[in-house]
Amino acid sequence: MQQDVGSILKHHRKEMGLTLEEGAEGICSVSYLSKVENNLIHPSDKYIALFEEKFKVDLKEKPSRLEEDIIDFIINKHFYDEPIQVDLKFMSGLDYKSKLNQLMYLTITNQVERAKKQYMELMPYIKNLNTKELKLFLYSMALLLTKEGRLKDAFSVLNLDMPYKMDCYLGCLMMKMRIMLATKMNNHPFILLNYEQVVAYLIDHEYYHIAHELKYDYIVYLVQFITLENLEYMLDKSLHLKDEQKKYVLARYHFLNGSYEEAYPIIQGLELYDINFYNLSIQILNKIGDKEALKKLISSQKYKDNIQMNLMSSYLNEKYFSRRLTTTSFIKNQIMKINDLPDMIDQLHFWYEESLENFKAHGFYKDATQMGHLIYRKIRDLSLTEY
Repeated sequence: MQQDVGSILKHHRKEMGLTLEEGAEGICSVSYLSKVENNLIHPSDKYIALFEEKFKVDLKEKPSRLEEDIIDFIINKHFYDEPIQVDLKFMSGLDYKSKLNQLMYLTITNQVERAKKQYMELMPYIKNLNTKELKLFLYSMALLLTKEGRLKDAFSVLNLDMPYKMDCYLGCLMMKMRIMLATKMNNHPFILLNYEQVVAYLIDHEYYHIAHELKYDYIVYLVQFITLENLEYMLDKSLHLKDEQKKYVLARYHFLNGSYEEAYPIIQGLELYDINFYNLSIQILNKIGDKEALKKLISSQKYKDNIQMNLMSSYLNEKYFSRRLTTTSFIKNQIMKINDLPDMIDQLHFWYEESLENFKAHGFYKDATQMGHLIYRKIRDLSLTEY
């Protein structure tokens, strides 16, 4: 198995601050070096010796089988939602495959800042990626974007891998993520066209755990359209759901129907269970005005990497505790001007209600109307996201 000479050369050339012209000087043509770096050709022994001398690197080493297979190990563990324990020394190479392995590992294990840096390091090597590696790169990007709260961007990145195929673990994970994102954005056409056939495929292939996760996302999505009687019937029939998941579904139902006092006791003590619980909890606490519980939750900074959760937490901190800015100023500057509106439908409803209440209370009817138009266009845009 040949060493990945191209990406290793590119790494060392960039580390030395050399352009393609400077890297090729005295050895070969610029076009030849470019082809080598992009794995279009493999250099002869003569050129390898010259490159080794110039870049002070050993290009004759062969990668271990373990390092080659590490990404399959990570994907398999991630697919079955099992703990991933990998010695990082097996991903310490300078070739693009090692960088890709590191990106996937750091993303899955929620090391977001390190994953972002690894993403930037990997960007110059995109041309080197084969089909499978490109799928992995797109999936890692989508995971990172989702963790930041950029759901539509994550959905768009996943849709660069067309046509949809679930012929491998990675393909199933990508499709699962598309549907999960669609349920959070109220992308009705995508859900209608894909949900049932994807679940049927997963069940046929005995990937029951993935099918159950999608069914949970789907029930959470349906809550906004069904009665409590129908919801309770669905939950009774859904034996695969965890108790925590059933509590979240019920709490979300009561919240959406304005029964805030009934909603919070259902998930009390589970506020930090995951980002969905956290998001729902701070919205409920805002509605019932429980400042003590809200302050404790905000100060946890549990999901500080998520841009939209940070904005909501900062706003509620200003509203109840800091009071350095008026709530109307915060909404005008941070929500309507500086930052993008969220892609999660629940968070859009939050900002619509908060802005309407604040702007009308201060007589800013023009701003209230503008915000209503912005959110309406955003909701329409999310529901029509490419599918």
